Parts: sequence; C-alpha cells; structure tokens
Amino acid sequence: MDDHADTGEPRGVPPPGRWLSRTRERIRRRPDYRRLVLITALFGTAAGSYPVTVLSASLPHIARDLGTTDDIITWVIAAPMLAFAVITPIIGKIGDLYGHRRTYLVSFSLGTVLALATSLAWGITSLIVLRTLAQAAKAASGPSAMAMILSVFPQRDRTRALGIWAAVVALSPAVGVVTGGPLVEWLGWRILFVVQGLTVGLALLAALLVAPETPRRSGIRFDVPGAITLGIGVSGLLLAVNRGISWGWTNPIVLVAAMTAPISLGLFVAVENRSNAPLLPPALLRRRAFTRPMTSQAVLQSGYMGAMVMAPFLLERRWGFRPTVIGLVMLPRPLSFALCARLGGHHDPKHGARRVAVTGMLVFAVAMVLAGVG
Repeated sequence: MDDHADTGEPRGVPPPGRWLSRTRERIRRRPDYRRLVLITALFGTAAGSYPVTVLSASLPHIARDLGTTDDIITWVIAAPMLAFAVITPIIGKIGDLYGHRRTYLVSFSLGTVLALATSLAWGITSLIVLRTLAQAAKAASGPSAMAMILSVFPQRDRTRALGIWAAVVALSPAVGVVTGGPLVEWLGWRILFVVQGLTVGLALLAALLVAPETPRRSGIRFDVPGAITLGIGVSGLLLAVNRGISWGWTNPIVLVAAMTAPISLGLFVAVENRSNAPLLPPALLRRRAFTRPMTSQAVLQSGYMGAMVMAPFLLERRWGFRPTVIGLVMLPRPLSFALCARLGGHHDPKHGARRVAVTGMLVFAVAMVLAGVG
C-alpha cells in the first residue's frame, strides 16, 4: 500500500523539518558560506538599528502628535538604549547556555511581533514600553550575531569581519534617513515601525536558513540575581538623573531611584564576586585592558548619543526643519561612523587598537567643542 496515500503527503515532498535541514546543509557546504553568515548577521543588525536616526529626527513631530513634553519623548530613545545595554550581557550568557542560533531566532521572532505592535501605540507610555520591549527582544543582534561570525571566521579574518559589522551598525540608520524621512512625512511616524517589523521578519527567515550552530557551554547556570541587581541599579541611576532635572531632586520617586541605584549596583558587585557563573566576571573589572576602553567608550557614547537626541529639537525650533531635512542634516553622523569603523577594521592589525581608538576620541572631542562654540 502506498505510504503517501496514508499520510496525505504529496509524492516527493519532504516534511518541513527535513526540508529545512537539507537546505541548511546545502548552504553550509557552499564555498561562500562564511560570507553568507556575515551578510545574514549584518542584515539582522541593520534591521534592528534602521530607524534610530530618522526616529530621533521625528521626535518633535511625535511629541506634538501624542501631546507630550520634550523630556518625556526623549525616553523613546533613552529607554530602549538602557534596555539594550542591560539585556545584552544577559543575552550573551543565554546564548552560551542554549546556543546562539536558537537565541538569535527566538529574539528576532519576538522582535518582529513587538516592532509591528509598536506601530499601534495609542499613547506615549505605550510607545515607550513597546519600543523598549522590541529593542530588548532584538538584543541578540549584538552578542549572538558576533558569536556566529566568530564561529565561522578564522582568527586572522575576525578583525576585518567585525569592522564590517560595526560599519553596517552605523550605516543602517543612514538608509533609514534616506528612506524613512519621506515615509514619515507622507504616511506618519508609525510607518517606521511597520517597516522595521517587516525587515526584522526577513532577517529572521534568512537566519533560519543560514545561521550556524554554536557550541553550548555545559556545567554553568544563568546568573539571575546578577541580572536583576544590574537592571535595577542601571534603571534607577538613569531615572534619577533624567527625572531629577524636571521633577526636582527632592521628588520622592527621584530620591528612591537615587538611593536604589548605588545599593543595587553594590549588590551586583557582591553577587558577581560570589557567583560560580557571573554575568560579568569580576576578573575583567581588574584588567585595565578591559576597564579603560569600557570607561572611555561610556563617556564617548554619552556625548555622542546625547547630541543625537537633542539635535532634532534644535534644528526644528530654531530653523523650522521638517523631519526629512533634519534626518539629512544628521546623515553625516552615521556615514562618518560607518566609514571610520571600516577604516578602523583595516588599520587595527597594522597599527594597534590603541592608536585608532585614541585618534577617534580626539577627533570627536574637537568636533563637539567646535559644535558648542559654533
């Protein structure tokens, strides 16, 4: 008796799971598989960072549409960045435990749904919450994408591959400016999140076929107390600094956040020192080669991202620019970032990371001084 008659399956058509396995195996055997992995990881990263510049340029417009104030609308950018910063090391540890491919696919599945849900936000609170959840869900675009790149590239090619990855992270907002600015003026700001949801969905489909498996680390557990104390500490610090200026430093919420932050961060350090599988290994904090670059990067990014959030308000209220024009004025930011990231990836092996990093920071400092004086 014909087996296909019993199962109802067409002749010659394998089950979906078997077809996916065969397709992945054929792709893995291709001579350009490394390049495909890199392109897939880059596309996923670009899909996550696509709207950031044009969204920033649209903040004044969104604030008027939702009837909110400047200091609250900035949380549309600040809260997702905070969530991304807190979730990223957590996602990295989850990827080590369960495999970065699985972590990446789950993350982008949630990111697709939440990005599309953000387009339906009915007020400023829902917009901030949904966008924060969406960006937190897509946090795997960082550690898991890099882990997959490193798993297929040999040591000698990794610096260049990561340089390309950093360039795409910076360049994708430029694409958002060129395509998203006119869309915002034509269809409204919600279209940004529709486009982002669709592109994240495409990145998910590509990863389903191309993303490689990575080794899982056994014998370790997830550092739940470390994740909780880190999240509370960083959130409290940001809330106190941001709300203290507008609500006053004697506001009860500000006071509680200001007191909670150092306590939680102190507990985080204590938990990490005692944990067998710390979220942030204490040994790293005792290495100058780690703490100095991280501290420098934190100071640099505070000025870099702060200027990105405040520039649209200045450009709109002083010169009356529309979102498209604001985005184009801000376009040199991601373009120069992408170019310099690419150059850094080429020059790092020859001249050392320190020289490249110090040169970039000095150029940034001079540019900020000139912008302030001008």
